[in-house]
Amino acid sequence: MGTLPFATNGTSPLPANNRLMSFDSKLQFKNGLRLDGEIAYSFTDFDRRFAGACAAPCDTRIPQPTLDRTQGDWGGRIEGNWRMNKWSLRTAYVRYQPNFASINARQISDLADFAFRTSYDMTDWLTVDATVRHSNNDLKKQLPFQTTLWGPEGKMVFHDLPFYKRGTLELGYRHRNVNLTAPGTVTWNLQANNTTASGSYTTTIALNDSGVSSTNTPPRSTGVTLNIGVNGQANYTLVNTAVTNHPGVPTGANAFQVGETVNFSVDVVNNGTASPTGSITVDFNCTPGCGSHPAVIAAPPAGQTVIANLSLPVNIAVGSYTATFNIVSAPVQTSTADELNNPRSRREPKTFAMYGRPCRFL
Repeated sequence: MGTLPFATNGTSPLPANNRLMSFDSKLQFKNGLRLDGEIAYSFTDFDRRFAGACAAPCDTRIPQPTLDRTQGDWGGRIEGNWRMNKWSLRTAYVRYQPNFASINARQISDLADFAFRTSYDMTDWLTVDATVRHSNNDLKKQLPFQTTLWGPEGKMVFHDLPFYKRGTLELGYRHRNVNLTAPGTVTWNLQANNTTASGSYTTTIALNDSGVSSTNTPPRSTGVTLNIGVNGQANYTLVNTAVTNHPGVPTGANAFQVGETVNFSVDVVNNGTASPTGSITVDFNCTPGCGSHPAVIAAPPAGQTVIANLSLPVNIAVGSYTATFNIVSAPVQTSTADELNNPRSRREPKTFAMYGRPCRFL
């Protein structure tokens, strides 16, 4: 056993154990119809070097090419032919289940094949013949894809010619169509950031197939070229905030006073590549709360800045507050993450104090 070449568990032919039983029948009727059929069942251990390592559940009725124990499956065929006057009809159907094996016969497993042929003797030297054939694998849907063959053909057969009785000349057309049917679709996400120029682009998708050893399908690689269009989008960011009517840092003796109205300016810049029309709402939140005081401005064109002016009536409780400016609503843009998470968007939170008596620090 040690001298045998290495083989993947589940492959054939050696060392294997194959048992087969079959029943066949031939029928002939008075009207000229003939039927010939056979059905068989096999019990096969495709590689006797491995045994007992199949983890539960281990159902031999399910196609498992790597199953290291005896597997059973069936195969069958039926053929028929009928001749009446100048007509001749013949048909055949063969089906080998995925785990059916007859090592002596060397058949191809996991295959269903159907053929129908008809011919008509137009004269004593010309016969017209037509055939259609269909075959496919992946009978139990366990392969990555199914291979289907569709093959119609037609021909004229010239025979018993006066100048050469033994000769036969065939003239016709044969068509073969092979399809690979995948079980599903492949999806992916492709995005352009806000620095990508608008226009048309092409990209190549690489397709790699590792092949299927059980069907002797070799690996293959190819590529598909896709045409992609990129439309510009806006991207709004807050880049600067300032107090316009209260100089200095608003803490301590310079704190905002109760009854005062404080004005803020906020720069809103469009870092995108598009200039949609619409409005932008800017607001700020305080900790503790100081209410909502939004400002609405026209959306800036690409690469430009618009200033939003906000007002805060100081009628809240005396204490220390932290204000955070943000964009509440805006036209469609590439991303809203930088409105709240980008340091250039929020800048540093503004900390200020509120006091009830202007003369407290005098």
